[in-house]
Amino acid sequence: GNEVLNALLYEKQREFQEAEIALIVDINPSLLQNIDPVHLITIFGNAIENAAEAVTGLEKKDRVIRIGVRGRGEWSVIRFENPYAGELKWEEGALKSTKLQPQGHGRGLRSIDFVVRQLDGAMTIRAREGLFILNILLPSSE
Repeated sequence: GNEVLNALLYEKQREFQEAEIALIVDINPSLLQNIDPVHLITIFGNAIENAAEAVTGLEKKDRVIRIGVRGRGEWSVIRFENPYAGELKWEEGALKSTKLQPQGHGRGLRSIDFVVRQLDGAMTIRAREGLFILNILLPSSE
């Protein structure tokens, strides 16, 4: 229902088949119809890349990324969920990069947050017991 998002998800699905990562998508495209394609790519591209990095080192059975977009009243809720291993670290309210050389990394979540704020939305992150959840709340496009 959304050409830009369809193209991104199709490309990621092809990539993930080789890496044996399951991508489970349940999206109501009408909830995203009025969002600028650049903003969609920023949100979905960064979130999917982060999730893919997190699951790559896991056992094959645990390499699962879930994406959902649902309506809640006058809001659209975008949810990204994936397992992760290790310990996540926070600094000044932001998640720190887990890369060995973090210089130049860690911009993805900041970029998502910037776009979400531009769209008068909010973003929350939960990471507990090996499950990472990124929730984004945006005014509904329907």
